[in-house]
Amino acid sequence: MANGFPDQNFRIINADTGHCLVSLHGGVTHGSQDAADRLTGEKGQIAYAHTNDRVLGVQKPAAEEHEIWYLSGRADPWGVPLNYLYNKVSDIRSNWVLQPGRRVAAKGDQLSGMGMGMGAGLVHPLLSQSGVSDRPANHPYRDITEPVNELMMFGSGRDGVCKWRSADGMIFPQDSPDRVVTLALRAADGRPEAVLATRGAAPNQTWNFPSAVTR
Repeated sequence: MANGFPDQNFRIINADTGHCLVSLHGGVTHGSQDAADRLTGEKGQIAYAHTNDRVLGVQKPAAEEHEIWYLSGRADPWGVPLNYLYNKVSDIRSNWVLQPGRRVAAKGDQLSGMGMGMGAGLVHPLLSQSGVSDRPANHPYRDITEPVNELMMFGSGRDGVCKWRSADGMIFPQDSPDRVVTLALRAADGRPEAVLATRGAAPNQTWNFPSAVTR
């Protein structure tokens, strides 16, 4: 086991509901920008398409590649293990890792600050698709009375990537064992989302890591 995770590829499946964490395509942003011909001076616009960051979702296991995760076995230049939690799917831009995101208020709370870690305040695209957040930042969750952090996919080459650890079936930032990955249900419609919440004893905070065979 590496920092509490399996040594080989695995899925991350919630012990309470059977949902697994997945990395989903974040869509494409289209736009245009001003341009000028250097020879003639003629002005116009050039269209562009930008691939958005991947987004974290949850779904029932379906034997798909975006369900597969692994813990980095590499070390930094000082020999300290990175312990980044990678998803198997990469794209032309980056490899993608699990990362805490912005802070989300519980019922009736007003937040004055952002969440934990370097990932706080980095907001992923909010897409309307199964398992992906499409709500405002203050949308509460059922049975959660304290603020939580969103979880997001994050380019592995950026600064401040979170290091993860697992113990007793719980997943948490290496330096914050009191905050664990939790499967929460949105108050408005009951849709499941993975968030980072205060450690408790609820089964929705416990995860299994069955091995995953890659093609």
